[in-house]
Amino acid sequence: MLTEEDWKRNYELIFGIEFQLAECELLTASNAVAEQRLSMLARRAERVPDVAAVARLRLTLYTTLDRTDRGVEVCLEYLRRGGTDWSPHPTRDQAQREYDRIWSQLDSRSIESIVDLPLMTDPEALAELEVLTEIVTPAEFTDENLLLLVICRMVDLSLEHGNSDGSCFAYIYLGMIAGERFGSYEIGVRLGRLGYDLV
Repeated sequence: MLTEEDWKRNYELIFGIEFQLAECELLTASNAVAEQRLSMLARRAERVPDVAAVARLRLTLYTTLDRTDRGVEVCLEYLRRGGTDWSPHPTRDQAQREYDRIWSQLDSRSIESIVDLPLMTDPEALAELEVLTEIVTPAEFTDENLLLLVICRMVDLSLEHGNSDGSCFAYIYLGMIAGERFGSYEIGVRLGRLGYDLV
């Protein structure tokens, strides 16, 4: 009974129905139909939480289909809408700068004090953090510098806007990277404990 006019008159209702249909299609392995519906929703989404929800579901779809390249494209498109223009294959220097930014944001605060940050309430920051959480696995199989950018951005968002469920994951993952890539094993252990304590 809904028509094209309802996208203008009753956006929330029609978006909600179409999004729920896409979720059902994804869960029942109707992947081609889900992909078409999600592509349409990506063009139609107006509000930041809706854009993020569609991006997250598309990332889930492309991860399921083992199309990590397409998942990365979806995430980068989403970030561009918010003013962040990343390459799917950033340089080591770009990744290093993002990593260094975390420590300048921390300034004189200890890693352990991060657990006391307030809960994240900014809807745009929460939406971005949720999308970034979904892109971690595709990024892991695409480019190690992209993975570092994603994890560092998640930590940056948490330091700036407060902690959320995704923050726990980001701190623990950054701890693994700090040890493996930068040889900062003590910092890695402290970040791991932080993520654990925050849970």
